[in-house]
Amino acid sequence: MQLPSPTGEIKGFITSCLCPEKYALKELVDVYWQPWEIERGYGELKQYQLVNKPLLRSLKSDGIYQELWGILTSYNIIRLEMAEMAKQHKVEPLRISFVNALYLIQDEFNWSDSAETPRAQYLRR
Repeated sequence: MQLPSPTGEIKGFITSCLCPEKYALKELVDVYWQPWEIERGYGELKQYQLVNKPLLRSLKSDGIYQELWGILTSYNIIRLEMAEMAKQHKVEPLRISFVNALYLIQDEFNWSDSAETPRAQYLRR
């Protein structure tokens, strides 16, 4: 998957690469930019989704794997929702805020948790 490069004018780029003929500026910027995009993803996961708290409570390796899979699965669900929002509104996915998408999904869960199910309404009668 090709991650997007930064937009705008690049005023300067310092590198230890000693062969500018072999490595063009655009290629170097593309390679340089990719780790920042990955770090941004880690930052969203750690800061917003996990609220900067260590959440792994399990003491056994199977439990730790299960917790990690849950965290990563929910991160991907948020990203899929962002992609769907972007498609629906005809904008680039990077224009959709991770934090806002996370809060939207949390609000939906809170709403669905507080709403009565049809069975509960039936039993109340």
